[in-house]
Amino acid sequence: MILIKVFGFIIVFFSMIFFAGSETALTTLRRIRIKRLAAERGRATRGLSLWLQDPNRLLTTILIGNAVAVIFASVLATSMALDFSFSYGWSQKLTVGYAAAIITVLILVFGEIMPKTYARKNAEKISTICSEPLRWIAKLLSPLSQVIVVPANLLIQVFGGRGLKGIPLFTTQEIGTLIEVGAREGALDDEEKKMIQSSLEFGETIVREVMVPRIDMQCVDMNEEREEIFKKIMKRPYSRVPVYKGNVDNIIGIVYTKDLLTALRNRELIIMEDLMRQAYFVPETKKISELLEEFRKGRMHLAIVVDEYGVTAGLVTIEDLIEEITGEILDEYDVEQETIVKLSDGEAIVYAKEDLDKINEELGLELPAEEFDSLGGLVVDLFGRVPRTGEEINFGNLKFVVQEADRRKVIKLKIVKK
Repeated sequence: MILIKVFGFIIVFFSMIFFAGSETALTTLRRIRIKRLAAERGRATRGLSLWLQDPNRLLTTILIGNAVAVIFASVLATSMALDFSFSYGWSQKLTVGYAAAIITVLILVFGEIMPKTYARKNAEKISTICSEPLRWIAKLLSPLSQVIVVPANLLIQVFGGRGLKGIPLFTTQEIGTLIEVGAREGALDDEEKKMIQSSLEFGETIVREVMVPRIDMQCVDMNEEREEIFKKIMKRPYSRVPVYKGNVDNIIGIVYTKDLLTALRNRELIIMEDLMRQAYFVPETKKISELLEEFRKGRMHLAIVVDEYGVTAGLVTIEDLIEEITGEILDEYDVEQETIVKLSDGEAIVYAKEDLDKINEELGLELPAEEFDSLGGLVVDLFGRVPRTGEEINFGNLKFVVQEADRRKVIKLKIVKK
């Protein structure tokens, strides 16, 4: 009888090692690596596919199996201790006490620490070996697993948590760290790094951050003479020009330059209303990822941006959205212009429309990019009005000197570190 108990103890002890190692191996491997292993090795790793599809089920199986093994190991160890105490006349209390101490050390060292340490260092190998047996055990324990998983998931949701299914292959922060490490080790050059980082931030960027502001919009007034309208549209290096009636807050349509060119063959027959296409309006708080999808589905290239009051805030093109990832795209009409020019130590000439994030990055400053989109917006707010050329104002350890301005906006500034 004692041999059967010893044999049973060995089986449950190795079961503990199996479950402890499996748990550590599967939770150590990144899900993206598990996915690749499952794809490479096919049917032999169906257990890995189950981990990807329903990790809670497999994890519950491991925990149940480990708990049952520990309980049986303790029961068998206690039973063997009592058998020895009866056979040799030892004190039952002392024998059971020693047995409990020994089994605790065995479970802790050989059933937990050693298999988990080994599995962490050989996660891929252990995961591949153990996944298929685990899949079969999960099938056998399926009814019991469901009884445990359902209330457990409810409790997790009550406390605001989420299951393993809700965990992405990588978090945005982890991807960002990988990019930084890749750039440091030479796997990515600066341009690649910037492009990938821009792609990560793309989903969180809103239209207001990338639009052409109202003050820089190139529009034509419907109330002007027809020939004057034609002349303005043809002079401008744009394929689409917004048309308003009275003021820019009343955009009534978009004229495509190609449509106008075709119509000019019979210019006396042109009716502007027939030539215009419907304008597409979007709120300035819309995410650019959503707008890009709308552009794609609607086969559009331009949208008029409005604020919460319906006032025209600017316009945005599909090129503006793409440039958020690729950086500035210059066409044959664009003149390359440095918007940030470093002078002597601590001084720089900066165009007012430049983005504060870019200024902070290039000049090592800490301007409030969360509150203002452009340097001009910050400076106008500091003055409380549109400043005149030559005026200056202090901001922390910086001095802003207006280099160029007109009645409506600041154009260029000098930044001086004090």
